[in-house]
Amino acid sequence: MVAGVLLLATLLRVAALWHWSAELTTERDAYLGIAAGLREGRGFSSPGTTEPTAFRPPLYPLVLAASPLPQIGTWVAIVNLFAGVGTVWLTLRLGSQLGLPPEGAIVAGLLIACDPLLLSYTAQPMTESLCTLLTTATLLAWTRLKMPDLDAGNLVRAQELASSAGTAARCAVAGVLFGLCVLCRPTAWVWGGLGLMWLVWGQRRPHQAQHVGIGDRGGARVFALVAGIAVVVAPWVIRNTVVFGRPILTTTHGGYTLLLGNNPEFYAEVVHQPWGTTWDGSHGGGQAAWAKRLQARLDAEGVRGELATDRSLSAEARRHIIAQPLSFLQACLLRLARFWNGVPQGSAAAGLPGKVLIVLGLWYAAEYLLAFRGLWKVIQGREAQWTLAVLLVLAFTAVHLIYWSNVRMRAPVMPVVTLLAAHGLKPRARQLL
Repeated sequence: MVAGVLLLATLLRVAALWHWSAELTTERDAYLGIAAGLREGRGFSSPGTTEPTAFRPPLYPLVLAASPLPQIGTWVAIVNLFAGVGTVWLTLRLGSQLGLPPEGAIVAGLLIACDPLLLSYTAQPMTESLCTLLTTATLLAWTRLKMPDLDAGNLVRAQELASSAGTAARCAVAGVLFGLCVLCRPTAWVWGGLGLMWLVWGQRRPHQAQHVGIGDRGGARVFALVAGIAVVVAPWVIRNTVVFGRPILTTTHGGYTLLLGNNPEFYAEVVHQPWGTTWDGSHGGGQAAWAKRLQARLDAEGVRGELATDRSLSAEARRHIIAQPLSFLQACLLRLARFWNGVPQGSAAAGLPGKVLIVLGLWYAAEYLLAFRGLWKVIQGREAQWTLAVLLVLAFTAVHLIYWSNVRMRAPVMPVVTLLAAHGLKPRARQLL
């Protein structure tokens, strides 16, 4: 059955790559340009220049730059295909780890294999596929540090965990995976902070005979976990310190994304307009005109360089938030709706038949309802092994309440949503599937 799910995931992604093959070399977030600079010996620089940049996280451009093939589009397809199928396999493993019965894990695997959002981004040179893989791998590794393996809902003996999953080596591996995750999408730092606190100070499970986790022999294991993270992230921080004179842990992109979703033009042209309105100029100057005016003002004020620009934009966004608190709260609600929206909007919906949009809406509506039911079961049953998974969803949602948000931002949390949905299905329904 597992092989069948993986085969289905592969076939669907190959079909997506074939259908949207033109997207494989379409530049969207400068990842192709940065990768080209690395391959051409210009270093991690802004596309087409020799100017160092930290505007984008480094992992995905580095992966693209490592291509052994002359056609970058083919390499994008290979990377995203393996990341997508790998995510399905890890979701199956994670389902078992979280206590789902075999048929429940299969249901989650089928849902993530067929997920429209992840399928659509398989053919795009963006971080969604790789980040979802790494997030799921990190969640699986971190969950094993805290909880025993589960087989059809039954706990194995605590002693077995102490001799395997609880070792410092596994903590180091979990740290390395998380380090890769944040180098792919810095949003994961928030989840990591919450997760580390829970791993160290989490409460006992009432129905578990013995609490076994990172807290046992905690000092060495916490050190191993943090060391694993540091080994991966340190080169990026050191490089930024040398190049920019400041130890940048994330990127210089935060100020722009904060201001992008928190400015008077966005409030007036999108937030205060009917649901479904995009920033396309239909209710004002539009996003492109706003960005042009913003750059002109920065130039006039003499703001130069990524660091100075990042600080300036962050400060401006905070001023707008303080000056228009009600509009900010309305924008937060809009970003929440956009994050979880199941139906494409704007240019993403262009060319899609109405029936397809209806099917997408129904798909996600049903999945979300089941996921809420699964979450309720987790809360009612105090199923502590789900804590890190739930924290992942909450962390990504919370970050994008404040920063710019759209549907693709939720890609890394979709494996957890499908697992909760499978948990929410009644046992008989799972068996029928």
